[in-house]
Amino acid sequence: MLVSGGLLWWSEPVVCYKSASFSIKLVLLALVGVNALFLKSRGARLGACLSLLLWVALVFAGRGIAFF
Repeated sequence: MLVSGGLLWWSEPVVCYKSASFSIKLVLLALVGVNALFLKSRGARLGACLSLLLWVALVFAGRGIAFF
């Protein structure tokens, strides 16, 4: 994921930099990482629901890079 995402960003960095969807995607990716770190300290059901919601939002933000 990091290699393919890095190559895609490297091919069009200006388009990604100007895209609001790309910024949202990076924020969501950071939130997914924070959620994974603190998943064990919260209830499993809450953490799983939050993780699913963040990943779905991240996928939609990634698709939005091409359109917005």
